[in-house]
Amino acid sequence: MATDPRWEPDEAVRRGGAAWVLATEHAGVMSARLDAGVLDQLKRDYQALGGVGDLGPLTAQKIATRTEREVADDAHDLIGVFRELVQRSKAATSTLRTAIGVGDGLKATDTERVLNVLDQIVLSEPGLLACGATAEEVDEAEALAISLRGADDAQTTSVGARSIATNRRADAQLRLEAAVDQIYSRGRAAFRKNSAVRARFERLVSADGPTAEEEAPRLLDPPVPA
Repeated sequence: MATDPRWEPDEAVRRGGAAWVLATEHAGVMSARLDAGVLDQLKRDYQALGGVGDLGPLTAQKIATRTEREVADDAHDLIGVFRELVQRSKAATSTLRTAIGVGDGLKATDTERVLNVLDQIVLSEPGLLACGATAEEVDEAEALAISLRGADDAQTTSVGARSIATNRRADAQLRLEAAVDQIYSRGRAAFRKNSAVRARFERLVSADGPTAEEEAPRLLDPPVPA
């Protein structure tokens, strides 16, 4: 089987549906020629590619990213409060200023650096309390670090899920294209002397593909016999 799809996804779906309908219409001849299970697999792949199979992971990724950003924004705001206290306190040491990154231009989108600063805030509690911070605010920094790490892990997981879904769709398209090739070649051989039917099989892999009348509906039900 090929390693790269040769059609765009929508075009592959269009040709796959037409191939399924054509093979099913001529099942009396084609069932003996096609590999076992090829039509059932084609139907599953067609419906997976023609539907919204990867929107679940994509939506999950967006939700996870939004959650991470919300937590990071909250953490960034709290870090700003600590830095302001340190910057304006006579009790602040240069070591404390450096530890929590006063003046380093931290951005909320830099999750790793935000986490590092939150960790330093927890470790620097005595010095921060001397600058006017409260133990509750330090506890909040620790809680935000835990939440942000969890949100970051959730985003990583959801990105992985989307990648898996994308790979599965690519595999489904390759199987679908292989099924179209098999239906085309074996149907063309079976109906070599029936020019009208043979032409339909040939159009499955032609430059223009099947006609609109030969395409399948999105839900693949067996065609009603004439």
